[in-house]
Amino acid sequence: MKQNPLKSCLHNIFRASLTVSFFSFSTIGLATDSSEFQKYDQLKPVSDKREFRTLTLNNNLNVLLISNPGRNKASATMDVGVGSLAEPGEFQGLAHFLEHLLFLGTSKYPEIDGYKKLIDMYQGGDNAYTSRENTNYHFSVNHEGFEEALDHFSWFFKDPSFHTEFVDKERKAVNDEASMLKSNDGWRQMILLSRLLKQEHPLHHYHPGDLETLEHIKRDDVLEFYKKHYSASDMNLVLDSKFSLDTMEAWARAFFSEVPDRGVKRQQYSRQIIDESSLPMIVRIKPLQQDRSVSLKFLIPDQAQEWKSKPAQLISHFIGHEGKGSLLAKLKKENLATSLSAGIDEHSFASMLDINIDLTPEGLSRWNEVIEYFYSYVKMLRESGLPQESWEEIRNISETEYLFSDKNSSSGLHQAMFMATRMHRTPAMTIEPRSSLMYSYQPEIYQKTLEYISSDRMIAFISDPDASPTSVESDFGTPFEHMEISSKHMESWSQAAVFKDLHLPDLNPYVTDPETMCISDVSESSPEKIIDNEWGSFWYQKDYQTKLPKSVMKIQLVLPVPEDRIQNEVMTDLYLLHVKDLMNQWQYDLDVAGINLGVSGNAKGIVISLSGFSDHFSKVLTDL
Repeated sequence: MKQNPLKSCLHNIFRASLTVSFFSFSTIGLATDSSEFQKYDQLKPVSDKREFRTLTLNNNLNVLLISNPGRNKASATMDVGVGSLAEPGEFQGLAHFLEHLLFLGTSKYPEIDGYKKLIDMYQGGDNAYTSRENTNYHFSVNHEGFEEALDHFSWFFKDPSFHTEFVDKERKAVNDEASMLKSNDGWRQMILLSRLLKQEHPLHHYHPGDLETLEHIKRDDVLEFYKKHYSASDMNLVLDSKFSLDTMEAWARAFFSEVPDRGVKRQQYSRQIIDESSLPMIVRIKPLQQDRSVSLKFLIPDQAQEWKSKPAQLISHFIGHEGKGSLLAKLKKENLATSLSAGIDEHSFASMLDINIDLTPEGLSRWNEVIEYFYSYVKMLRESGLPQESWEEIRNISETEYLFSDKNSSSGLHQAMFMATRMHRTPAMTIEPRSSLMYSYQPEIYQKTLEYISSDRMIAFISDPDASPTSVESDFGTPFEHMEISSKHMESWSQAAVFKDLHLPDLNPYVTDPETMCISDVSESSPEKIIDNEWGSFWYQKDYQTKLPKSVMKIQLVLPVPEDRIQNEVMTDLYLLHVKDLMNQWQYDLDVAGINLGVSGNAKGIVISLSGFSDHFSKVLTDL
């Protein structure tokens, strides 16, 4: 049997309990057998020094422990499975308000700013956020303060004080945050979208809270919400530090076993968030900034259930592509758009595909044609299907990025926060691979998801700085108006022909096959000069710290310094802007492949910088 090259290079890719002798990396993506999925669940980054342990305390609190000797900060996060959607109608912003009050003393540590002083003393930081379905509390400190900080932290969830005298102060703090959000066009559009959803759905009423929505709230209201929703049975705790798993388990049990278990389970919400009889819908809005854009939104099946094949992620990849044959390339050619992005907004009950296109002035005047080009591209996606070679390329990209990612950074706080939030729906030990990797090739699910991207299911926002809408959203004050959709427009969108210059991305020549990549085996190295002649000098040092198959390269092009330096700098900047514009489509392929190319000017001339996966650096420089 031919030896799998990945076995010799990536010897620590599996956890110790598994064997890799008969594992074929090249075929696992096509697997449908559950045992193959289980093997994939065990994949971990090759340089990963972390050790994991999961446990459930006697109060049903789920705990994930992460031990990493390379951390210079210790982190903790508690994710509570309740957010703004659980708020009573008369107190919009209550969950956010509670988040603020929680930090102001506990029965064991009554000093109002005691926790903050402790975090500062150990050179750390702390914060919290409230989302639709979660409230997340977190901190990081130097390791010597971790145990003490955990004790303080735990009492927020055991017996917070909720001091009455601070209700007015924190109400103002919440209002100040809302005031900043009200000047953000992205937030204003999001709030307006909420108001367009079904009135009986809690998403319709979403508001971060301000002086008006919280005017009559009292301490008892906060305490009632806390006791109703804050339960160990619906919380996830993650500890990440250099300490051993045994030490952190002892702390978790000592400090968090007394968090009350009130038997709360994660709240379920209706999947019917919009009245489909109101679709399609086009809304023109007047932004605060000079924003010209069209945003297209489509309700799609819950993507958390499709973690094996990730159809919406594939669709977003294709729609958001910027290379040859892409939708953006076509719109730029027609002078209709300057940029395009595609993404997925996920809740536990619904997912929404969101495409945002930044328009030129001409593009704004021809917004209906921009939408037609979009449906032309979607039709091309349906007709092309999901070629296996395209899927395999995307799989290779995701696997390479995951397997050779650096999980040993100085702080694990953001990783801990991500894990704590995902633990509500995904087993802790599988979160990273399931959120990162393509498990299986399922073109039929991909095709089915594409059916939801149709003109009769569309919600569109046209952002026009010169608009004079007739209505105003009451909470954030966004001027808007519903636009009538003509039968001519509907016909042009539903029957859009595929333009000949729209096609799937060509196979990317810079994508690396993860099977061919090996990590560095040196323990130490020093810089050495390998070129020194009339053309210049070139120094090289082999990485012995991260030991990842990545490189950093900088090339200084020394140019003659003219007498008029100011004119030279201006001309250089204009030249580089032109070069970057010409390189955009080509450079996008590099970005997708995990290669960062930069071209900039300095006092000596021009600097070319390369970083990322280094297998194709020579090809990049040749093509450049």
